[in-house]
Amino acid sequence: MTNTNIDVSREKLIPATYGVIKVDESLNPALLTKNEWAIENEHRLPPFWEDEYSMMVNEFYHLYLLNSQFYIEQHQQDILLTNTKTKKNAFFSQILITLQTTSIEYRMSLVLKTSDGDEVSLCSLKDIDESFDPLQHFVSQQIDFAQALNKRISNFCLPVGQQLILRVKGGIFLKENILVCAKYV
Repeated sequence: MTNTNIDVSREKLIPATYGVIKVDESLNPALLTKNEWAIENEHRLPPFWEDEYSMMVNEFYHLYLLNSQFYIEQHQQDILLTNTKTKKNAFFSQILITLQTTSIEYRMSLVLKTSDGDEVSLCSLKDIDESFDPLQHFVSQQIDFAQALNKRISNFCLPVGQQLILRVKGGIFLKENILVCAKYV
């Protein structure tokens, strides 16, 4: 066995910071899944063993979605992902988000808010390469926005005094806390 000494006195060690952003699911738009709607409205439906049950659930649930569509499309939620009091630049290695989509139009993006209050969209769900399926409605899916951000803007660095915001609009629900991994230099 050989002992090797490595001189790290001149090297700066940069610790990674892991933050968990609390997601308040009550801020999601109030929309029921098809099964939840069927249970809540069972008095309007024939018994589930009858042939027309499935057709009636689909028809009435479609009407429910149409009636809810305007309200859901107007929904917007901004979640601050960074602490503005930090005095160092931030490099992001992970921004893990668990979400569910609906058939109602939705958008999700990372937005840079400058110290002057200006906003710039950095990336959106369209930039996600991993296994995100927008057609899987009311199914929890996990995405990593940092991969899309760093792919779109190589080695993205959030300067001191600026904010990174997750902007959620329309028929998309955040389901769990958000994990943010960053290095501050």
